[in-house]
Amino acid sequence: MGGFTPNELGDVLKFLVPIKTIYVTALVKFVIANRNGENNREQTEKNEVPSLYKNVTNIFIYSHIILLATTITLAAFNLISKVFMQNAIAIIETFFGAYIGLIISDMFKTNKED
Repeated sequence: MGGFTPNELGDVLKFLVPIKTIYVTALVKFVIANRNGENNREQTEKNEVPSLYKNVTNIFIYSHIILLATTITLAAFNLISKVFMQNAIAIIETFFGAYIGLIISDMFKTNKED
């Protein structure tokens, strides 16, 4: 069956934690900047996003999650080697990090009214 040893799990987390921290930082920055609840109905309607943007964003985010989950699961069941998993995670994070980073930074822009 397999699974991860503590060292192997540490290797997986070394790849995942830094990039996920960047994504969460963008979200936290948005929440802090909008802490006064500026989202009233008029502003929400004014800022409606086109369906193409929503669909492309969903495709990128869900495919990113599915690829990572699949790669980690395959390695946990020893269907791929741990080295291959590490290389695959690095490639997935590099490829999607560029595009998802653009989407997330655009999605969570802060309202600067200073």
